[in-house]
Amino acid sequence: MRSVVTQPPPELRCHVDVRRDCASLERFYAGVGFTPVWLADPASKSRAAAALTALRSARSHGLDPRDYDVDALAAEVASVAAGTPPAGLARADARLTVALLQLVGDVHSGRVDPRTLHPELKLEPKPFDPVPLLRNAAEEESGLERLLERAAPPYSSYRRLVEELARYRDLGGRSLTPLPPLPASLHPGAPSRGLESLRERLLAEGDLAADAAVPSVYEGELVAAVERFQARHGLQDDGVIGSSTFAALSVPLADRASQIEWALERIRWFPVFDHSKLIVVNIPEFELWAVDLDRGVGRTRFRTAVVVGRAANTRTPLLVASMRSIDFNPYWNVPHSIVRKELLQELRRDPGYLARAGMEIIPAHPAEYATASLSAETLARLDQGALRIRQRPGPQNALGRVKFNMPNGLDIYLHDTPQKQLFVRARRDFSHGCIRVAEPVRLAAFLLEGQSSWGEEAIRAAMASGKSAVIPLDHPVPVVLFYSTVVPEPGGRLHFLPDLYGYDAALRAALASRTARLTRSL
Repeated sequence: MRSVVTQPPPELRCHVDVRRDCASLERFYAGVGFTPVWLADPASKSRAAAALTALRSARSHGLDPRDYDVDALAAEVASVAAGTPPAGLARADARLTVALLQLVGDVHSGRVDPRTLHPELKLEPKPFDPVPLLRNAAEEESGLERLLERAAPPYSSYRRLVEELARYRDLGGRSLTPLPPLPASLHPGAPSRGLESLRERLLAEGDLAADAAVPSVYEGELVAAVERFQARHGLQDDGVIGSSTFAALSVPLADRASQIEWALERIRWFPVFDHSKLIVVNIPEFELWAVDLDRGVGRTRFRTAVVVGRAANTRTPLLVASMRSIDFNPYWNVPHSIVRKELLQELRRDPGYLARAGMEIIPAHPAEYATASLSAETLARLDQGALRIRQRPGPQNALGRVKFNMPNGLDIYLHDTPQKQLFVRARRDFSHGCIRVAEPVRLAAFLLEGQSSWGEEAIRAAMASGKSAVIPLDHPVPVVLFYSTVVPEPGGRLHFLPDLYGYDAALRAALASRTARLTRSL
């Protein structure tokens, strides 16, 4: 008598997380007449073996096979093959399906709900149904071999990271000689013990050519390789091995593989954008990417430096928004938090600061009256929010000559800045949360491309005019404020960046907690 999977057996725990439901299991079997799919014939092992192989391949995408109870499933499949009664066959078949549906969903959308780590990140649900994808894979010859590839995000950066994950896992398995303690800082030309260990590490990651010899002092190609290493790790590429460079050189390569896993997880959170352009700001990289899109496939047009929110107290949030207009020569309406924490103290000490900074006091509501007098009453009303401060357009304006408007509930936007000197620094977290852009003309030209009369010359003229003007975009452009400490360079190696806001540590803890929870439930 043939086994029938009428519904999930009572003893089967559906351990999918809160973003998916067990109804998918019933829909899967309804499409095949509620008969087993992987173990239709106890004597045939090929389809069940392919399913187990697919579950084990979760590791290639940075997932943890323990989340899918692969070893227990393999034992159950072996038991069925040895002649388990039909009820056991149905249970094993259903358990395999639950695990595969979970895996497909995890590869497509991620294992952690990003809102648990970033409550400010409002993402639209990703429309995705794992059932037809899994059913087609079961029906096709070799379909399960391509299952994860079909479920994964379509981005080229995701595919590159999957490839690099395998490489760094291999590197992490090698036995490299740890770097011995170095002086407080090792400068080019200085003798040092441990240069062989330094060569070994730089050679492993590809920063040093295989035929490079170990010099008697720290010089030559070894210094150049350290400079390349520093550039790839968000450090000042001066060849000097100080505490930060030494710390980066001492990170185990297995830990770098973990970083890649976290980067893959974050990519899964975000949708595929159906637009012709996309702006991405990677916060720990301090860079903006302007991307041309063609059916979800991106090509980077240009990259430019940015300044982001301070790690200590004014972090730039993760965000998805829509760029809708460009504001030339904008007023800066100073947020009340900055007025209270910074400006009031300055004004009490130096009443002339307001005029020198090109600022003015305005009513909080248009119908109210505001005085320019810096009396005790005025300062008190500013403290209470009954009055506001704004900065007039001009060379001192904190927003520079152009502001890029992307309406959102956090009042975050991109803008120019008069503080151009900050863009030459390796670490650039100096803002109150908004993003300062090094090349605002280039960004404006990218956004206004195709709108008549708005070439680069017209943009520069509008900025130089001193006149305020808001130009709507004919086609709004999505903006993603992203966070990844691993960046695949086009045609090159990976860049590893410091965990500026500590978000890698938080994600690692969330993933470990999930695996522990699922393991207990199995």
